[in-house]
Amino acid sequence: MLGTRSLRSSEIRSTWLTGARTIPSLLARKNKAALKATAIYFNCGQADDYGFEKGAAALDKQLTSEGIVHEYRPYPGGHSMNYFLSHLGEVIEFHSRRLPLLAKRTHFVRSI
Repeated sequence: MLGTRSLRSSEIRSTWLTGARTIPSLLARKNKAALKATAIYFNCGQADDYGFEKGAAALDKQLTSEGIVHEYRPYPGGHSMNYFLSHLGEVIEFHSRRLPLLAKRTHFVRSI
């Protein structure tokens, strides 16, 4: 194919990490009003294999500066199934506490 070249894995990783660090913060700035009505929770291993801890910290800082309520939990660990499973309970708990509120706001709950 003309005008194309094969990307090295290091180039792909660099491009991916740059997007992972900047896109969430950009979306937070552009969608401030909608995010204020959204339950937001995220956590990240501080030794993430893909560098997501930098993007997560930047998103936390951006959401805080925009006054958007959220919960961010940085933890020791990487990007693995063990990490995911060790924090799954708190993710489920966070959302289960907010589902009744969300349902009332969006009229999903109907009176019987």
